[in-house]
Amino acid sequence: MSYGRKKRSASTVSDFDQGRTLTVTNEVNVLDDDHRTPRAS
Repeated sequence: MSYGRKKRSASTVSDFDQGRTLTVTNEVNVLDDDHRTPRAS
């Protein structure tokens, strides 16, 4: 039961982490593009 409970918790955290990571990655990518565009230009 302990294993099942741990697996369930990990799944929830993973789901939340994935969404958060996606958002952060998107923000970083946008910032990266913003910084790269002026430099390239």
